[in-house]
Amino acid sequence: MIKELLTDSLKCGMSSQTNEGLNGIQTPKWKDALAVFIVLIIYVLIILLIGQFLWNMVLCKLISIAKPAESIWQILGLAILLNLLFFR
Repeated sequence: MIKELLTDSLKCGMSSQTNEGLNGIQTPKWKDALAVFIVLIIYVLIILLIGQFLWNMVLCKLISIAKPAESIWQILGLAILLNLLFFR
């Protein structure tokens, strides 16, 4: 899903064409690409914060060898590792 969003946003950002928006108003595609990029950043931040909360409050209590995550950067690293290992 994230790969598709990035690919689409890059395609939109690279072209200088316009999209027909609401009421037939022409909007530049780079604005659409910027909006997708901002939404993607917000999405990733929400996932990281929820992931850290679930890791610290649930997983650490259920599995005795799991240690609490100190920052969202550790959760980001874990998400990237899992993505590389299990998703193609």
